[in-house]
Amino acid sequence: MRPAVISALAIGLVSASSCLVAEDSSVFIEGALPIIPDDCSVSAADQVFLASGILDLGAAGVGGYTSFLKVRTNLPATFNNQEVQQSQQQSPNFPDYGSVDNNVITMKQARLTLSIKGRVEQIAELATASQGALDCNGDTCTFGGDVETSASGTVFNVQQNLSSAQAIPTQLLPAVQATALRAILDDPATKLTEIFADPTDSLELQVEARLVGNTSGNGAVREVITLPFPFNIKLCLGCLNPSQQTCDAFAGAGTSAPVAFADDIAVCVAGQDIAVSQCVCANGAPVDDGGCQ
Repeated sequence: MRPAVISALAIGLVSASSCLVAEDSSVFIEGALPIIPDDCSVSAADQVFLASGILDLGAAGVGGYTSFLKVRTNLPATFNNQEVQQSQQQSPNFPDYGSVDNNVITMKQARLTLSIKGRVEQIAELATASQGALDCNGDTCTFGGDVETSASGTVFNVQQNLSSAQAIPTQLLPAVQATALRAILDDPATKLTEIFADPTDSLELQVEARLVGNTSGNGAVREVITLPFPFNIKLCLGCLNPSQQTCDAFAGAGTSAPVAFADDIAVCVAGQDIAVSQCVCANGAPVDDGGCQ
């Protein structure tokens, strides 16, 4: 299993020298938009952003951490209705081909710098279990280089407007790396009690994300890269939806129970941000209320 884990962690890595295009401040990430649990919708008009995220690596169906990044551009529109109208007045036979804008940006990928932070003993266990797939030192592990992952969507300005915004779905922790980390934690040689001392313990994934896109210019297509956007994700094992097995693994916390109002909560992305169950003590108190006596 370990060779597969090591190769999985390496998938998508790119060297820093491959980033030949300079970052462009005319396109920037404003923030990470929350997913509204009522209907699992996201609005680019939202002015409230997530300060950080949570990913439960132990939850069923986890496929990485998906974020909706609010992206703005100040690249001016190169198409203007007024110019078309003037051309039609000057030449009645002027063909109207519709809107053609050379500054529509189509996002094609994200480049991520990923760092895992934790207690020294946690990081030491990760370093041993990954067998060199993670570059670990002190309280930090890195993936040895930037990771490329998927991102999609377009952002553009209309007429004379500037700073238009769009929500761009982006994997801030790709499924490949998330699955590989979960495999490390499942490895019998890994001391889970050292990495996660209780169900409320966690590691911190520090992400720096750059979105990469192309403009739509006819014969003048160019690549655009945003400035880096920092975002932290709490990595846990059973903090959002612990299984009975997870709760049984911790002394005095042998019951998995739904959280209050769980029936009214829509789980939009499996194992991400929203708690639906928790480990409770024999007296019914949640483990995160001081543990079990």
